[in-house]
Amino acid sequence: MADSVPTKEIYEAEGVTNFSRVTVGSTGVTVVVSQITSITLNVYDVGSQSTTPTTVVDGPTTITVGDGVTTGVMTDTLQTTSNDAAYTRDDVGYNFKHTYDGTTTFAEGGRTYLLEYKFVLISLPDKIVHFRVKTISAWSQ
Repeated sequence: MADSVPTKEIYEAEGVTNFSRVTVGSTGVTVVVSQITSITLNVYDVGSQSTTPTTVVDGPTTITVGDGVTTGVMTDTLQTTSNDAAYTRDDVGYNFKHTYDGTTTFAEGGRTYLLEYKFVLISLPDKIVHFRVKTISAWSQ
């Protein structure tokens, strides 16, 4: 099952930082680092007339799981604004944070992209987390 978040708007050729509280199951159990075999990112252009949503414009890219504090993208404990001022969504927190450098992929304004992270988990179903990014033209460039 995939989780979706609202579309973020960024200027063309910028990067984007994605935050998520990755959970599995009907009880919403938070995924911990030791449950993850791998994380893979694919980026799709879903707003172009010439590219179908199934065409990968970047990826697959393997993301370092790590401990999310010194390396990687995952933490075993939820991080909140007291840990990371950049996280402003809610007071509960996140356990996944990844910054995607969009300087090449997001080079053109007026497009919408889908970033799809696939978490392969030990003894649990795979987890898909989506982020949508819309690029805005930077007219001065």
